[in-house]
Amino acid sequence: MPDHSSAQPGRRIAVLGTSGAGKTAVAKRLADTLGLAHLLRIRLTSRRQVDTWLASLD
Repeated sequence: MPDHSSAQPGRRIAVLGTSGAGKTAVAKRLADTLGLAHLLRIRLTSRRQVDTWLASLD
């Protein structure tokens, strides 16, 4: 298991896509490469919910 103790607080990357697109694999690889924690959040959402969530990251 990678050591995420040096990860920067508040640094987040969202990986979005359709079912079977490989989001989990990409997210895990990004987390390992960048030294970030990987949090899996699977949820069916509407485009409006995604837009609202993305706007909240700014």
